[in-house]
Amino acid sequence: MMTGRSSRGKKKKSSRRRRQRRAPRIQLSLDVQLDILGYALLGVATLTLLALLSVQRGALLGPWVALLSRAFGWGVYAVPFFVGAAGLYLVLRRFGDRIPRPRPEQVAGVLFLFVAFLITIHFPVVWGTGLDPRAAADAGYGGGHVGAGLGTLLVRGLGGVGAALVLLMLWLLGIFFTSDLSPADMVRGLTALVQRLQFQRRPARLPPAVRAGKPTPQRPAPSPSMSAT
Repeated sequence: MMTGRSSRGKKKKSSRRRRQRRAPRIQLSLDVQLDILGYALLGVATLTLLALLSVQRGALLGPWVALLSRAFGWGVYAVPFFVGAAGLYLVLRRFGDRIPRPRPEQVAGVLFLFVAFLITIHFPVVWGTGLDPRAAADAGYGGGHVGAGLGTLLVRGLGGVGAALVLLMLWLLGIFFTSDLSPADMVRGLTALVQRLQFQRRPARLPPAVRAGKPTPQRPAPSPSMSAT
């Protein structure tokens, strides 16, 4: 009896192992996974952009847009383009060099500009409305919680002057990395722009007017009778 039960148990175990081996496993390569992620990001970007542009957003897109607005404030309109650009890059990566790709420093420059914009735009909103930075972020104003949090951190850690210098550095680094300009090229461009503005502000110099002098008296022509005598 014991041998019969043991043989049956072995048969059941072997049948289970066969079923597990025969069960198909879906294995996706890394390229396919990246393609799926790229298309998903494009879909999310499209839906987010349509929700931002529409008045009636529905039960799903409404809370999603509200969450993005509280996070990024007025910078929420740039979020779909960032997400869509990331998805498009993942989809078109297989074409290689046939499609221009942004360099890493350019991507970093865009991120620097976006963060600098969120921080910079939140200060005048707080000063103008008189709201607390968090309250303004909850209302979707300024740079949202990202701008409010980073701005508060800079002011508390470095003071007003230090925060202003860090913001200036972020703007300059973003411009340098995005436009692929060196600091020397930027200085030359600014110098040329200042010279043009100064030249346009200068009034046009007219040549000095010639003063009208006294007319020279002309002698009357002699009469014929006098010439005859």
